[in-house]
Amino acid sequence: MKLTPQEALDIVCGDDDAWREEEDSEKITGHDRWNIYKTAIFEHTPDHKFYRFSWGQGATEIQDTEPFEYEEEYEPTEVVKQQRMVYLWVNKDLS
Repeated sequence: MKLTPQEALDIVCGDDDAWREEEDSEKITGHDRWNIYKTAIFEHTPDHKFYRFSWGQGATEIQDTEPFEYEEEYEPTEVVKQQRMVYLWVNKDLS
């Protein structure tokens, strides 16, 4: 699925009714001096497929940068949910 920058922006901003953001899926994946990089999972509700969107936006109100601003087109990655067993290191008194 290929999107225009405006279509991708409308989706991540919640302005496209055909898409729904998965609850608690937005994560900050990195940053540099001027930008914060994020990723989130969105469902295309007409066909119930899920896609990962990744974008950067200005780190402060002074950086006038919008997500997908420098893209000619954007292609999100189709994803599926998988259950995984995860081990975590916790303090001994909490186990």
